[in-house]
Amino acid sequence: MQLMKIFFTILPQNLLSFLTGKFANVRFPGPLQFVINKTYALSFGVDETLMEKPLRSYESLTAFFTRRLRPGLRPVEGKLVSPADGRLTNSYPIASGQTLQAKGMNYSAASLSGEISFEKGWQFTVYLSPKDYHRVHAPVGGVLQSIRYIPGKLWPVLPVFVKQMDGLFTFNERLVFEIKLAQGGRAFAVMVGSMNVGKMSTRFVPSFATNQNPLSGGTVKTWQLNENLSVGDELGMFMLGSTVVVLLDDIAVASGYKPAVQCPLTVIMGQSLTE
Repeated sequence: MQLMKIFFTILPQNLLSFLTGKFANVRFPGPLQFVINKTYALSFGVDETLMEKPLRSYESLTAFFTRRLRPGLRPVEGKLVSPADGRLTNSYPIASGQTLQAKGMNYSAASLSGEISFEKGWQFTVYLSPKDYHRVHAPVGGVLQSIRYIPGKLWPVLPVFVKQMDGLFTFNERLVFEIKLAQGGRAFAVMVGSMNVGKMSTRFVPSFATNQNPLSGGTVKTWQLNENLSVGDELGMFMLGSTVVVLLDDIAVASGYKPAVQCPLTVIMGQSLTE
C-alpha cells in the first residue's frame, strides 16, 4: 500500500482525470461509439435494462456515464433514502466532530463539509462503482440553503484506499449540498471526487463543473440558495464512480433521520434507510 501511495502522489491525478474527461466528451462515429459504450457496459457489468434510452443513443462516453434511469424505476420510499445506487459501506455516529472512515480511522466531519460547527450527529457513506447510475439525489427533503465547492486532490476511493489512507475523503475535491429540514435540523450531502472523476456538476449552477483548470487548482466557492427540495430530487452527477457521504446533525437524528439498516449493503436511489 505504501508503494501505491507514493505512485499516486507522484501521478498528476487532476490532470489525468481532466484528460479522461476530455476523451469521454469526444463523439465518435455512431458505430464506433456504440462499440465503445458496449465494451464499457460489458467490462463493468452495466445493467442496460435500467437505462432511460438504448445504448446506441448515447453519443459519447460522457452521455453514457451520466445517463438517466427509466422513469418510475426508483420510487422514493421514505423520509431518509439512499442518495444513489451503490454500496452502503459505512453508517456511524458523529461525536466531538469526528466520525468513522474505516476501522481504526476517523476523520473530521467539519473538514469534509467545510462546516466548523458540525459536532454531533450521524454519517453514512455510499460508494458508487463504475457500473452504477452516476446521478446523486437528495437523501432528505427540505430547503437547499447552499452548495459549496471545495477543491482538492483526486485520490482513488476504492475500498483498499479508504481502509488504508487516513482522511481520504477530506483530501479530495467535493461538492457539498446543505439542506435544512422542516424540523430545523440539517443534512449535508457531500459528493466526493476521485481518480478519473474529473468532473462533478449540479443542475443548480449550470455554468459550473469541477476540475476545469487542473494545472492551477481551484478556490473554494459557495452559492447561497433557497430552493425547496423533495426527498429524491436530483442534486448533481459524477463522471464514472465515486462516493457520497451524508452528514446529519443531532437535531436531524433526534427527529428520526438516522439510518436503521446494517452495512455493508447494496442500495438503490430512493430506498428507505429508516425502519
